[in-house]
Amino acid sequence: MKEVLYESIGRKIRNIRRKRRIRMVELTRDASISPGMLSAIEHGKVRPSLKTIHRISQVLDIPLGQFFQTDIANCTLQAHVGIDGLAVFREKVAELTAGDFEVRYSPHGEARGEGSTARDIQSGSVQISIIYTTALWPFVPEMLLFSLPSIFRDWEHAGRVLDSPLADELARKSGEKGLRVLGWWRGGKRDLYFRTSHVEKIEDLQGRRVRVKEDPVHAAFYRLMGVFPVTIEWPQTSRAFEQGIVEGVDSNLISGLGAGHEKTARQVCLIGQIFNVMAFVVSESWWATLSGDFKEVVQEAEQISRTAHWNACEENEQEARRRWTESGCEFVSMCGEELSGIGSAVHPLFEHVYGRERLRLLQLM
Repeated sequence: MKEVLYESIGRKIRNIRRKRRIRMVELTRDASISPGMLSAIEHGKVRPSLKTIHRISQVLDIPLGQFFQTDIANCTLQAHVGIDGLAVFREKVAELTAGDFEVRYSPHGEARGEGSTARDIQSGSVQISIIYTTALWPFVPEMLLFSLPSIFRDWEHAGRVLDSPLADELARKSGEKGLRVLGWWRGGKRDLYFRTSHVEKIEDLQGRRVRVKEDPVHAAFYRLMGVFPVTIEWPQTSRAFEQGIVEGVDSNLISGLGAGHEKTARQVCLIGQIFNVMAFVVSESWWATLSGDFKEVVQEAEQISRTAHWNACEENEQEARRRWTESGCEFVSMCGEELSGIGSAVHPLFEHVYGRERLRLLQLM
């Protein structure tokens, strides 16, 4: 057990020294130890005295007790399979902590979905997840903002909103509910795909049963188009679609591919009015146990992986569309102007949540 402890202390010294760009010669000189001794300590080959560790902590300007903390342990990262940024996040965390912090990937539970994952994060049984904001509105109703159709002109506009005081306010309110938002991630636009190929215009949607998220904004949008919205958690959607319980599915094409829906679908209707936004969320109770340095590690890894994900989105979406086409699906573009009018008609239903003036300012960003 002691060997494991001293190996951990050595890794922490090496990690902090490198992060702060302190050369070995500088640390050995100021801590009055030999280079050979420091190398042996950093690689866990010797058991340094408490006096030696204290001198090193003084040079590195960190509390002595931090070397003996065990706050960095395995954690579970839950998210959809298709998010490329996950690999970047895991690799960056491992690099920055010299292997102290191992991130294990786990998809959302097959029978439960994102809403249950959000509750698990709130309770602290799951530490980290990437969740669509549609699963966060029961905790913070204002999150429904990101579900409003026609609220964003394009992803550049969405990026400005997500980098604004409004998004900071939503993150703060989420943190008060035990769900700390470290960053906003880009999802795909929501479209429709059907088991049959008889939809060419909005009138053809009348009375069709379509799976939608458990989100009142989405349900209101589809009702205005004459659709019968069926709220089903994502894990149960595949069976409902295959068995014809629902005729169509409201989703982005990348998630649909991950679930294998292109094998059942025959037609894709491009709606493009709703921009999916995801939040990289950590458990507030878990976050409070982390030391300052390791909070910085998680934040830096999240920022780097978020940037990588945003940069890869356009290419991923083009690849998804190609694969849907190769599966034999026909693509139909619905009337954008008419859809935009329907989407705007949803806004007054939810203006009480944000205020009409705030929505207007958001659209002008």
